[in-house]
This record gives sequence, C-alpha cells and structure tokens, in this order.
Amino acid sequence: MSDRISKIGLTIDHVLIAVRDLQKTAETFNGLGFTVTCEGLHPGRGSRNRLVVFDGEYLELISITDPTLPLFRPNMAEFLGSREGLFIFSIGTTNIQDEFVKSKSRGIDIKEPLYGARHSSGGDMEYSWRQCEIDPFELPGSQTFLIQHDHTIRQRYKVPADPWVHQNGAFGIYNLTLAVTDCDKAAGRWQAVFDLEIIGREYLFGLNADKVSLAFDNGVLDLISPKGPGLVQEFLSVYGECPYSLAIRVRNLQHISRILDTSNTDFDRFELDGNDSLVIKPENAQGVHLNLIQG
Repeated sequence: MSDRISKIGLTIDHVLIAVRDLQKTAETFNGLGFTVTCEGLHPGRGSRNRLVVFDGEYLELISITDPTLPLFRPNMAEFLGSREGLFIFSIGTTNIQDEFVKSKSRGIDIKEPLYGARHSSGGDMEYSWRQCEIDPFELPGSQTFLIQHDHTIRQRYKVPADPWVHQNGAFGIYNLTLAVTDCDKAAGRWQAVFDLEIIGREYLFGLNADKVSLAFDNGVLDLISPKGPGLVQEFLSVYGECPYSLAIRVRNLQHISRILDTSNTDFDRFELDGNDSLVIKPENAQGVHLNLIQG
C-alpha cells in the first residue's frame, strides 16, 4: 500500500453510507465482523447515524430520522428513494482554512468553514470539528466536503470500548471507487482542485472499464469509466456518476472467510491491485459493493 499513498495533507476522512434502517444495517455489518457504534442523533438536521471506525477514518451509516424535518443533505432523501449504499464521502485536512482559500482561488463553489460539535446529554461538549461544503456539482463521481477534526478518533468514540477493533481484522479504507463517464477527464478535475497525484492507469478486463487512480494520504480514489458494454456501463445508465465500490483493508482473509461462512454471507474471490480480496455483493452489505483486501 505504501506506493499507493501520498503525503499531501488530505485523507479520505469518512464515507457516508445511506440506509433506511439503522438497526438492520448494524446487524448486517456486525454479521460481516465489524464493530458498530451506538446511534447518534443530528438535532435539527433530520438524520441519525452509527459508525464503523478505524484508527484514522470511518464509515458513517446514516439514515433519515424524520422526513418532515429540513434535511442537512436534501439529496439523501432522493437517494434513499431509489436504493441504499454508498452515498458521498468527506475529505479530511489538518488546515481547513488554507484548503478553503486555495479552493476558492481556483474558482470552486465552496462555503466558508463552519464550526460543529457533538454534546453529551448533560450539555458538555464531547468533540468538535469544522467543515466546508462544496457544491455537489463541482466534482465528478461524488459530492464531497472538507472536514477538520479537533479530536482524534480515540478521543471521539469511546462506546463501545475500543470501537476501532473489529472481529474481522479490518483496519482502514483501501480505496473508494467512483463510476464516471470519462475517467481521464474526471481525474484531471480532482487533481486540479486538490493537487492529487495520479499514481496509475489500468484497463479492467472483467469490467470492460478504464481506471485512473489518485492518491490520498491514507488510501486511493479510483475513477472508472466504461469502454463498452459491461457492469460499469450498466451501473452508470441506472445511477449516473456516483460512488461504485469500497475496499477495506483487513489482516487475514482466511479469518474473514470463516466469519462470512458463519453468518451465511455469500462472497466471491477477486484479485485487486495484485492482492487477494473477497467481494461481498451489495445485497449482502446494505447496498454497498464491498471488497475486503488483505494488508
């Protein structure tokens, strides 16, 4: 993995997975060997969440609490009207003000950093952050926003104990793949906005698609586009440009296989970037096309 990451001060901070039923989703991810945090509410935002956290990044399982409330992300209701699964993702930074100024100078439609915090039931501030919203149409393949956390993962999430420890040995995001109509053009846009390095180009025979890979500090953003008929072309014709799949790093695929067999979860074996991986189909992961890759 070391030759597939960079040091630009930007990370894939968290991936939002929109679902209709948080309890069912927690049970699904528990069955896949993940630890899931307790439910958190977003007062005034019309949504709630549960998390799958690693030591630096996380997955946010998010659903709508009350459809009559004004949603912070209105397009999530439309998304959930058609399916569940990978929704959008967030880019982490250690200097959000600098990233805001840089993006603004490049003509990006981005809002100034806003402060946010989570408080306990007693009113005490538990952790805080700042985030910049980027216009959903600025970047191909996924809506995104910038976020700077004021506390580490281990400071923020303490229930259940050690939530970053997972039965399946998962320890971080390997890549996020976006389906786009033209991966070279899309990669050029992401690169121009965030100074991301292009670290590879490849033809994916099984998908009949081209791939361009961009490096974040902790993982890879892969952009794929169809060369002709195939799964990617079919996906784009139904959903348009959006997140396609997610890969999580795990320590031992043999151990994972036993967990999946125990939960009666079907999976396939697949080679990803020259490494063995297991593929869990969307119907077995709340709409997420999920790869588990060793190391």
